[in-house]
Amino acid sequence: MNIKKIISIFQSFYINVSVEKIALTLPISFEKRYQYAKMKFHKESFLLIKEKRRGSLNSFVTQARNMGEKASMDVILVFSKLSDIEKKQLLQARVPFVDFKGNLFFPPLGLALNANDDVEVFK
Repeated sequence: MNIKKIISIFQSFYINVSVEKIALTLPISFEKRYQYAKMKFHKESFLLIKEKRRGSLNSFVTQARNMGEKASMDVILVFSKLSDIEKKQLLQARVPFVDFKGNLFFPPLGLALNANDDVEVFK
C-alpha cells in the first residue's frame, strides 16, 4: 500500500491524517488477498484496506466490513483506480473510499468539521 500517496491525497483536501502499518490477527486468506494500514484522523482510527488483486466490488466491500468488525474500526477502501460506475455504487452505498487518482469519499469529515474544534477565521 502506498502510504505516502494516501497521505498526500488527504492533504490535498486539507485533511491531516497519519497512516501506519498495523498487525491484525486475520485468516490467512485475508492476509494473502489484502493490504491494510491504520489511519488516524481527529482521535479516531480507520482501517485502510486495499486489494492486492482486483475482484468483485461487492465481495471486496463485504470482506472489508468483516475485517473492520474484527479490528473494531471503520473501514476506508483504497483503490489504484475506479471506474465512474464503481464510484457511483460506492457513493450510493455510502462506503468510504480513496483512490490514487485523487478521488475521495470520507463521510466522517463532515462530522469532524461540525465538532467543537477551534477554527481560525482569515480576513
